[in-house]
Amino acid sequence: MRKLLTLAVLGLAILGFTSLVAAQSAGEVVASGEELSKKWDYKGAIAVYEKALVGQANNYDLLWRAADNYVKLGVSADDKEKAPLYQKASDYATKAVAANPEAIDGHTKLAIAQGRLALFKGGKIKVEMSKTVKAEAERALQINPNNDEALHTLGAWHREVATLPGILKVFAKLIYGGLPPASKEEAVQYLEKATASNPKIIEHHLELGKCYMVMRQWDLARKSWAECGNLTPTEGYDKKFQEEAKGLLSEYKNKK
Repeated sequence: MRKLLTLAVLGLAILGFTSLVAAQSAGEVVASGEELSKKWDYKGAIAVYEKALVGQANNYDLLWRAADNYVKLGVSADDKEKAPLYQKASDYATKAVAANPEAIDGHTKLAIAQGRLALFKGGKIKVEMSKTVKAEAERALQINPNNDEALHTLGAWHREVATLPGILKVFAKLIYGGLPPASKEEAVQYLEKATASNPKIIEHHLELGKCYMVMRQWDLARKSWAECGNLTPTEGYDKKFQEEAKGLLSEYKNKK
């Protein structure tokens, strides 16, 4: 009896030690992946996270970070390579939300991934994905109203939906039940909040300028695009955004 008790205690001790090691290993994986991501090595970060997920398939921190890096890799990629990368991001973000529905990053990354992937879809799929983008971004903002990524996503969503041609809105309503209401004014408000929340992000200023453009507020649009050139890139694709802003400045420099 004493021998069995000793073995049981030993077993619990080993189990506790194994759990501790696993936790430490997950932390080390996150640190390693983040270091690679900061160096804009998104493929390297993904490889680290996916290797760890083989044995920790429901690890929330690994799942949303894998989704985040797939999005970043997609933004950096050529157009023909984007959709599969955004799909992978969406898959991982969906699993992250399932693993921890109360945490913000899963909802944020799912909104972003679905929003970017929707640009490559058509018909009913695009309409349904658009609804998901709005719902997930709004859920993220319920958790943290100042989350700049969710604010940006909702701003872009409002601009895209509000500027759809009328015939497409009618078609969506008749065939697919329609889209939630959207407005150019709300697009501007959300992007202004995103920029105020995190003014160092170049894409916030670029997209805010586009929102001002659809409102025909040309001076504000040019101011936002000019700011893109004053900022230091924080991601590998930021120089591409700066070039886009520079091109828009040139194209609309005399627009009144």
